[in-house]
Amino acid sequence: MSIKRIFLLTLVVVILFEPIFCSRELYNHGLVRGKLGNLIKNTQQIRSSTIYHRPEETVKKEDKLYQLYQRANYFYQQGNYNLSLNLYQKIKDSGQNTVALHFKIGNTFFLLSDYHKAIDSYSLAIQLDNKNTESLFWIAYSYYVLEDFDQATTWFNNLVSVDDQSTEGYYWLGVINFNLCRYQNAQKHFDKALLIDPDNVDVNYWKAIVFYFLNDYSSSKHFFQNVLEVDPHNFDATSSLNSIYKENISLFLFFVLLFSFSFCLILLQSNCHLKYLISEFNKEANLIQSLKSKDF
Repeated sequence: MSIKRIFLLTLVVVILFEPIFCSRELYNHGLVRGKLGNLIKNTQQIRSSTIYHRPEETVKKEDKLYQLYQRANYFYQQGNYNLSLNLYQKIKDSGQNTVALHFKIGNTFFLLSDYHKAIDSYSLAIQLDNKNTESLFWIAYSYYVLEDFDQATTWFNNLVSVDDQSTEGYYWLGVINFNLCRYQNAQKHFDKALLIDPDNVDVNYWKAIVFYFLNDYSSSKHFFQNVLEVDPHNFDATSSLNSIYKENISLFLFFVLLFSFSFCLILLQSNCHLKYLISEFNKEANLIQSLKSKDF
């Protein structure tokens, strides 16, 4: 067997078995995709829990509309979003036109998964106050949930231009660029977020994910370890590190087997070649012996 054939055979082995030994376990285990889904749910829960405490700027306490507003807030907090929305709309129809009212209507539409109407309500709030960071965030985030990444990017950029200390703005710009496979751009936005909040668990996690997809496993492990320093029981970071270790071991074993396979083929070829030389030598020896016999 020639060296060329050995090379071709080895290449076939690489193509056939490389996906088995060197599969990207971190992605195959669903940690990346699952993390994206959890972020949407967690952000919705965390941020929606803070909107109950916005200042009551809509109406004065002595006004009847104030009682209507309080009832709307009560139903909102109880999770009865349809009823609270009807009450907010009645307040709006009475002529009330404030940032807080449009913001709460937008949040209610968002929690009812009517993202387009949520965007319309946030837009009304932004028309009254174009530097209202909460409305800017939620209009951007609504576009993100709708997977309109161009609009989401535009509005998150508007957010960070108004508030250059917005960790969330840079963070979600990083996530969007990751979704679009623009890993270098994602890194830049995550770096800006880390300058503001170095111990942010989610930003460190996604920084590690991006390094993983750039095949920089050493840096990836470093940022997963940063996550565990802040949150020692973080399941995602622990699972991701274990996946990287397993993948490195699998890759090492793959190349060991590949080297062994190639070495055996070379030995086999050398053995066959040696047998051929011995056979030819024996033929020559027999020929010489026969010639000597005829001379005598």
